[in-house]
Formats: sequence, structure tokens, C-alpha cells
Amino acid sequence: MMFLSVVTIASFTMVAGSLALSLGVLFPQFETENAAKGFTGELWWAMAKVFLLCAAATLIPLRQSLKRLEAIEV
Repeated sequence: MMFLSVVTIASFTMVAGSLALSLGVLFPQFETENAAKGFTGELWWAMAKVFLLCAAATLIPLRQSLKRLEAIEV
């Protein structure tokens, strides 16, 4: 089981790194003076979107299953 976890994490790391590299090549931002400054605003926006997506992916199924459980217990 640990071998599967290590392989999964290693493959995800490679995929995320290659995706970041390829997106940087496809959409370069040469007009920014400070590369870290241009990326920081986008990073916060991306983190907010991921948080909202995770919250929705958690809360929506929980509400639906709660409704089904209430219907069964009648």
C-alpha cells in the first residue's frame, strides 16, 4: 500500500511540474518587471478557486446524502 502511495505522489509531482513548465512556455509574461509580483496576484486567485471548488465538492454531496437519509428514516 505504501508503494502505491509513493508511486502516486511521485507521478503527480512529475505531472504538476510538467504542466507548470508547459504553461509557462505557452503563456509567457515578458512585460512584467518583477516575475514574482505578476504571479502573486494570480496565485491568490487560483488558491481561492481551488478552495471554493473543494468546498462545493464536499458540501453538495453531503447535503444530498442527508436528504436521502432523512427520507429513508421516515
